[in-house]
Amino acid sequence: MADVPDIRTQLLQSALDSYRSESAEQAANWRDLDQKAQVTASMAGVFITGIIALTRFGNSNPAVIRSKYFLFAAIICFLFAFILCLGAMLVRHSPKGPIGYNLDRMTRDILNGSESYELPERLPRFLNDQLKIWLKVNGYVDWLLKRKAHFVFSAQILSLLAFVALSITGIMTLLT
Repeated sequence: MADVPDIRTQLLQSALDSYRSESAEQAANWRDLDQKAQVTASMAGVFITGIIALTRFGNSNPAVIRSKYFLFAAIICFLFAFILCLGAMLVRHSPKGPIGYNLDRMTRDILNGSESYELPERLPRFLNDQLKIWLKVNGYVDWLLKRKAHFVFSAQILSLLAFVALSITGIMTLLT
């Protein structure tokens, strides 16, 4: 039968691997949200420019004059979408888990202060310390991801509303 400390160490290692996997998934989600924010911001900027050009060079067109409220609403929606995307992309700082230097420091602490016969006893505590750090780090990164996602989602909804306003403007222009 396996030793209880060995089973405990294996369970702790399994939990630790799970936190590392979660962190990798969070990093992928972070990149995806940044990419969505960049695309939405670019699209909003292009449409704001187009709307301004349309109103500037199409001032004599009666359809443009009648639809100016919808164009104004579209500009406002795209402007706020752009600002929200910038807000999502500005969320940059996130804590690091026990990797690289942090893990090296923890490892050196346990190896420098231990005799070889103490290592089996200290290993579960070492793994438990890492688990506590990963729990805090992943929890905070998860909160940041939710914040980013909320900004991007709101920007996409505003962009959708702006497209509706532009569609109404286009229909009004075609019907006149």
